[in-house]
Formats: sequence, C-alpha cells, structure tokens
Amino acid sequence: MVNLVPVSRDTHANQVWRRLQTFKFAAKDHYVPIAGLEFGRVVPTMPIAFVEVSGQLAPVAVLSPEPGKNAFVAPDGRWLAPYVPLMFLTYPFRLLRQGETEQFSLWVDSDADQLSDVAHATELFYDLEGNLAPATKAAFELLAKFEQNRIMTVAAVQTLVQEGVLCPWEFKLSDGGKERIVRGLQRVDEVALNKLSDDGFLRLRRSQALPMAYAQLLSMGQLTVFAQLQRLRSQMAAPVPPVPQSAPDTRPGESFTMIDPDSLRFD
Repeated sequence: MVNLVPVSRDTHANQVWRRLQTFKFAAKDHYVPIAGLEFGRVVPTMPIAFVEVSGQLAPVAVLSPEPGKNAFVAPDGRWLAPYVPLMFLTYPFRLLRQGETEQFSLWVDSDADQLSDVAHATELFYDLEGNLAPATKAAFELLAKFEQNRIMTVAAVQTLVQEGVLCPWEFKLSDGGKERIVRGLQRVDEVALNKLSDDGFLRLRRSQALPMAYAQLLSMGQLTVFAQLQRLRSQMAAPVPPVPQSAPDTRPGESFTMIDPDSLRFD
C-alpha cells in the first residue's frame, strides 16, 4: 500500500532518500497513467488504452492482461523494456492538488524502501538553506511537467469522447497456457474515426487529440509483448543448472562463446 504524506521542512528537513534501484513497488500495477508527451516512447513498447480516472477517461499504458500483475517487472525487480513510464521513474514522489485549488504540492510514499534504506540513501530532501535539494527538486519539476501535460492530455481525450470515436476494448490473450478475456478498457474506433466529418476531424486536430488517436491504434500491435514477457520472466525465475566441470574443447573451428546472462535484455 502507498502511504503518501506531504513533503515539508518540518518533517523532512533532516531526512534522506535513496535513488530508484528496483521496480518491485510497481509489480502489482497492471496499468499506469501516461501523458501525451510519453506517447511516442510508449507506442513501440506497450499497448495504450483509455480508462476512467477520477471520473474522466484518461490514457494508460497497459502493463499486463491480468489485474494485480505487472508483466514488465522481472522477478528480481528489473524493468524489462526500453522505456519506463514517468509515473514510475519519479517514485516515491507524487504531485497532488491542494484541496480544490489549482496549486499542487510534492508528496512522498513514507513506506517506500527508498526512505527506510537509510544506510544506502544519498539524497537530501532539503539543503542547508531550507530549499529542495537538487535531486528532490528535479523529481518535483519532472512531476510538474507531467501533470501540466496530463491535464492537456485528458482534455484532448474528452474531445475523442465528444466526437464518438472511442469504444470498449475487449480482447483475448493466452496467459500461462490459459485464455484470458481482458475487459474494462477503451480504444479508438478506427471506423468511426475514418467516418468523421471534416469539422469533427478539425476539432480533433485543434485539440491535439488526433496524434493520440493514431498512436493508440498503432500501440495495439504491442499486445504480443505479454507472451514474450511471460517467457522471459519464466526463464529468469528458473534455477540456473550447474555448469559441468570439464576440460574445454580447443579443437580448431569448434570453439564457442558463452553469453553473459546479465546481457539479456528485452527489446
């Protein structure tokens, strides 16, 4: 569970935190909110869908066909893809609105390992002058950029809703040899998009919703990534058999090269 508390001088003036070293905290997240500025990096990596967040449809990166499971987190906590969504990169920090105002403040998960692992923590919350320390300030600025873009993104998605080009997305995937039906997501209806009037098409373009629509359609081709990740995770979780102790074969033309298991990456 996440236990968010506001970052303040009174509470965190003399506290430290550790930079992100594992993604085990995200191992049960089967989707994560994304902003429009991330679409170009997400499309070649994972599927994009729309779900209801705080009463409005918003884009998310789909991380698993199974709730409570993140296919992109390896058994040892490594991230198994070239791109990490910004909401994970900025953990344990979050940006939350102050009541009903338009102001946002920095919060932190007080139960995060990055705070409890004091022995390996290197980053201060505040400097000696009482200002946010550089690493904490960098996290705050990245979250502020994300939030600003997310608000614009959600507004653009509402234009997709108004133009009637979103529809329920239901699909089947094989999960560990069993067929799983995935529900609860929405996608772009390509037929409805192509039937839009000229005025409707222009409204999507003006609201910046058109690139998002095409990006979501392209990202649906990434559904095959889950089967690949399942195989990779199984390989990583399997015990490594002992290497037989024998003399190397040095006959000409029959040498071999061992592959370093740490070089294994998912691209």
